[in-house]
Amino acid sequence: ESYVIISRTNSTPRHSVILIIAATVCGPVEVVTADYMQTLGQSQRSLALAGAFTAIADDTSVFYTNPAGATKFDRTTIGATINLLNTTSADLKDSTGNHKVDATVEDHESAIAPTLSFYRPINDQWTVGLGFGAANGITGNWTDDDGIHRYSMAEQTLFTIDFVPTVAYEVNDRLSLGLSVNIVAFKHLRTETLIPDTFGNALLAGVVEPPTPDSPIIGSFVLETRDTAPLGVPPGKFDPAWDEIGFTLGALWNVNDRWTFGANYRSEQAITFDGKATLAFPVLSFAETVDFSMKMDSPAFLQLGLAYAVIPGRVTWSLDTQWTRWSDARLFGPPLEVSFSENITVPTGGGPADLTGVAIDYDANNTLAIRTGIIYRASDNLELMAGYAHDPSILDDDTIDVLIYTSDRQWITGGFTYDFGGREAASGWSLSGSLQYIKYDSRTIQAGESRNLGGLSLPNVDLATGVVGPVPNFESFQFGGHILAGGLELTYAF
Repeated sequence: ESYVIISRTNSTPRHSVILIIAATVCGPVEVVTADYMQTLGQSQRSLALAGAFTAIADDTSVFYTNPAGATKFDRTTIGATINLLNTTSADLKDSTGNHKVDATVEDHESAIAPTLSFYRPINDQWTVGLGFGAANGITGNWTDDDGIHRYSMAEQTLFTIDFVPTVAYEVNDRLSLGLSVNIVAFKHLRTETLIPDTFGNALLAGVVEPPTPDSPIIGSFVLETRDTAPLGVPPGKFDPAWDEIGFTLGALWNVNDRWTFGANYRSEQAITFDGKATLAFPVLSFAETVDFSMKMDSPAFLQLGLAYAVIPGRVTWSLDTQWTRWSDARLFGPPLEVSFSENITVPTGGGPADLTGVAIDYDANNTLAIRTGIIYRASDNLELMAGYAHDPSILDDDTIDVLIYTSDRQWITGGFTYDFGGREAASGWSLSGSLQYIKYDSRTIQAGESRNLGGLSLPNVDLATGVVGPVPNFESFQFGGHILAGGLELTYAF
């Protein structure tokens, strides 16, 4: 997500320069687009069904997918999941060729998102549970080579890890209700934005030119949280939180022996990142660090689902739709602001400039995703699953930039669950796995079409008035590609 740092100068208006720096911080999906943030908290079964899981809700991920499903546990049950995510196949193209993500999380080719969960029936109606896992995340580490993307981001990493108490109540044989309380326990943010020479041959002399793929890098802007808690998974350390709370409501209604209806609502959740902001221009022997605070929102969403027993006990089909309120979430809809504890004073050709803060406005759209899946019980021990989903882009052509280069996504998924003792066993182990191929539809943004590409990454400054105006980006660009993800989940019922 590109931030515009707007400064005021200490010189006269005629010689003022407004310095704009495209500073990117990963906000809440994905990897290199915001959408993926909502998938990390799901289980292998739900991922194998492409998220068409609201009316199935029969594994240890129900604290995220539908807390009403916790009433299906008639024994104490624990689960552990490892999700692997690789974004290095994402692709961006401009006149200099193709450019790829060099690493998924900082120096690591793949990201690891573990999940732990525990459920215990209290009596015939009440079940309690706990979940702990990474529900939200954006990752991507771009190579520092030529190409339009380098002017916005060299590195982006954001994770939030939730601690989720859950309670579920079985109203009767047909209806169950559930509630999860989503507490942000740990979080991590690190972004590094590269700054190109927009002042031509007279470096910082007050003559601003649009950068080209050959423009040298003259500085960087870094945001980083104060990470003190080692958790043993990339990126290694996290910032403890425990004071940011949301909720998830769920319902399951067994209409009859074949049809089941499910509903899951997750509230908007405010998240604050605090840490150090560093602006550096090595060519000027300049570097300054101040404290920063950034508030963003994880968007609210409503997911509705149907499940139908095509062949009872053998084949089940599911269909879900998910409506996500991106337009209400700071960073995506309402403008996001990053505040500094004190101004950063930068020397420029027009005099010293005080950087006072950061603002961004993407004006994102709400989205309606469609997901479908099928479960086939091949034997008493083995279930096979497959799924497909269509996720629309959240940004229009006039607001997109190279940080959230989102396009419509097609999901093709598959997986399995193996019950070692068979489904009728009183206790025992089960293993689930999934693999997801997520294809980004090809999308081309024409030169000058996006105000963010033209107005944020490539600023135009009127030296006489100090007014900033958009400059058409110097070339069109195309992006697409795919992302691979997969994982394993081990569950034990006592």
